[in-house]
Amino acid sequence: MIEKVCHERGQKTKSCFFAAAALTLLLMEDVFYKWLIEAVLGLVLIGFGLSVFGQAVIYKSSGEPLRKWFLWGTISLIVVNAGICVFGDAVKQRIIYETAQPNFKKVNP
Repeated sequence: MIEKVCHERGQKTKSCFFAAAALTLLLMEDVFYKWLIEAVLGLVLIGFGLSVFGQAVIYKSSGEPLRKWFLWGTISLIVVNAGICVFGDAVKQRIIYETAQPNFKKVNP
């Protein structure tokens, strides 16, 4: 797309290639950092949700009222599922990052 715009403006192909390469690197850097943050956050949420689930099990086994352990169990379910969703998006970002890198290396002279 950038090469088409450069060609329409009459710019040299080599300078246009470097502009496309710089843009690709910036976009891939954003994808990499998004992956890094989401992967860690997803794992933290999953771990925290499982800890809350353990607390709900303790409340249930100690004979606490239904309202208390059910509430904690529901919260744990929400947190674990949120963690799985965030981690799944991190996997998607990593796939985007990994598949774009070989294409960039092939084009780079």
